[in-house]
Amino acid sequence: RVIIIDPFFTTKELFDFVLAIQSPVDVTIITSKDVMNRRSELKGESSTETIGDEIYTQILNLKGELIGHKIEIKVMTGKKPFIHDRFLIIDDEVWFSGNSLNNIGNRLSMLIRLPNPDEILDILKELESNPERRIETMEEWKNKRER
Repeated sequence: RVIIIDPFFTTKELFDFVLAIQSPVDVTIITSKDVMNRRSELKGESSTETIGDEIYTQILNLKGELIGHKIEIKVMTGKKPFIHDRFLIIDDEVWFSGNSLNNIGNRLSMLIRLPNPDEILDILKELESNPERRIETMEEWKNKRER
């Protein structure tokens, strides 16, 4: 499994990171409603399409090509995202990055493997099972937004 937690995840990262994974794997992306609600930069200034709309459309369009891959997008809700930093979870290892994933390689940055990944994994499990959670599936987020 691969879990990418980045409150600033956009369509660019979808293509740069997720689609670069060659072997079939389950991928979960956790981003923020702030980014998902931003107007798409790819469609021009007159467009009302958001980054969330764009990612949703791209994933639907790619389903036939992503045989064996399962991509799930989750959206952090609330006034501010409850996770600020970026985490990359690969199987049971957790990597921490203080800067956005789209800047890796462009600016001085580090990825640090956390010595006790269970702390982060337990927090994620708790968020998923909490009835008052502040994380929604992309479909839940999209349906609420459309209403």
